Amino acid sequence: FTPKETPFGLYFVDLFKQTFGLLPLLAIAGLSYLYRQKQKILFSILAYSFITLGPAFALLSRLQITSIHQKAALERFYIASFVPLAILAGAGFALLISFVPKKFKIISFACLFLIIPPAIFSFPIANQRGNYFYEAYGKKIMDGLPETAIFVTTGDIGDNAAQYLQL
Repeated sequence: FTPKETPFGLYFVDLFKQTFGLLPLLAIAGLSYLYRQKQKILFSILAYSFITLGPAFALLSRLQITSIHQKAALERFYIASFVPLAILAGAGFALLISFVPKKFKIISFACLFLIIPPAIFSFPIANQRGNYFYEAYGKKIMDGLPETAIFVTTGDIGDNAAQYLQL
């Protein structure tokens, strides 16, 4: 058993791996900041949306991840939880800046550049520039069909291939 075999484990491993652990820590600080600033409605909305879009979804999916396709299907749904998490991380950054003396404020804003290393290291993984899967797959499917054929498909792969080829 490894954490990546369950949706819940995969979610948290990906969360920390993709953000270098920085986003969750800043988000926890952001929750604290919003709560102390008496922004309880915003606190509640962001906390609820993060929990339901991410951990709760992963926990309730009960999918046994045995293939890359199942992992991709799960990831595409829980990635939405990163939006409220990023907003909370921004609030956490505001909390950290509030502790900095005024004469060092300009230096604290330079800390915003801390997001650059994760972006640089994650780019090769996220870069889809050379991914021609749907184009190649779609051409192979369509080449075998007569010109007046009706193409009926179920699922994402055939549908996405046809949409990519604009058929």
